Amino acid sequence: MPPSPRSESDSQHSLFPSTTQGLSSVSSSRDETQTKKWVVLHNDIVLARVDWDIHMNRIFAMLVSQISMDDEQFTMQRIRVKDLVDLAQIKREGIHSDIADAAQRLVREPFEFRTEDHHYEGYPIFSVCKYVRGEGCVEAHFNEKARPYLLKLSECFTRYRLRQVMKLSTAYAVRFYQIAKMIERSEGARRQTMDIPFFRELFLIEEKYDRYSDVVRFVIEPSVQEVNEKTDTNLRCRTIRKGGSKYGKPLELEWTVWPSDTSEPDGAVPRTNELQLEPPSTAGREAAKDPFETWFEQQPEERQRALTDKAQELVRQDVAGREIGERAIEARVQMKLREITKDLRRSSA
Repeated sequence: MPPSPRSESDSQHSLFPSTTQGLSSVSSSRDETQTKKWVVLHNDIVLARVDWDIHMNRIFAMLVSQISMDDEQFTMQRIRVKDLVDLAQIKREGIHSDIADAAQRLVREPFEFRTEDHHYEGYPIFSVCKYVRGEGCVEAHFNEKARPYLLKLSECFTRYRLRQVMKLSTAYAVRFYQIAKMIERSEGARRQTMDIPFFRELFLIEEKYDRYSDVVRFVIEPSVQEVNEKTDTNLRCRTIRKGGSKYGKPLELEWTVWPSDTSEPDGAVPRTNELQLEPPSTAGREAAKDPFETWFEQQPEERQRALTDKAQELVRQDVAGREIGERAIEARVQMKLREITKDLRRSSA
């Protein structure tokens, strides 16, 4: 879905001082070196759900870094695998095969944006993404629906150097870095919290780790450590538990972020309310049904079952051979249902 409207006050602050001016000077030239390129994303992309591996993240970052602030439309793009390998500082056999597989998945795996009624709507971010055999490169074209998230961004965006994110080795670390850069400001440390259920949902680990201690061990701690060791920002994540007890139920993950050229804060850190790291609240009101739900409930039960079975089969084909949590599968089925019934709903309107 397109980015939600922002208030005037949101547009008055930028993630960095003189952000737009700085972007104009560093992004307008297409022949700048890879190490000086920027990745610029709307914040809604940073907080979208996406089931990508590290190579998919690297391809995406390199392609986004080729977009100029002056671009008004997407064009067919090309990146060399050699440049990717050099930036990521990786040496391994079979890298071209890995990149070919990643490119193929990028046209199937969607970004899923959470709506105000707690559904997810998504679509593949690329209309074309393929490995060109014999040339050692990837050719790609962004989906036109991605315009609001990647083109002509002037507010509510996150930016970072391409070389910073390319050094990270896991998809989890990439997400932690992106969120940290969204929170970060040059003037000093900032703090923000994220509900634990939303954190699990955002990182697609609702069903992967039953114990929260495993989430800390395998997701949070290694990601924070890698961000701190390899990038230009510093991050500390602390679990806030019920009643403040060491054994209380995990409620929130508190993010404290400060620039790498400043010392670690040792006192109280101001909390920022400019960014929403929690899902939209429905407290005190009944969640409204969207047009799809209304239409679907009006269909005969037999037709509902047939459409659901078709969506489930298509999703099974998409995720074949991969470990996907039950809730993540359910979200994909709902997205696929909306997709395959789009023409039917339009004709009955």
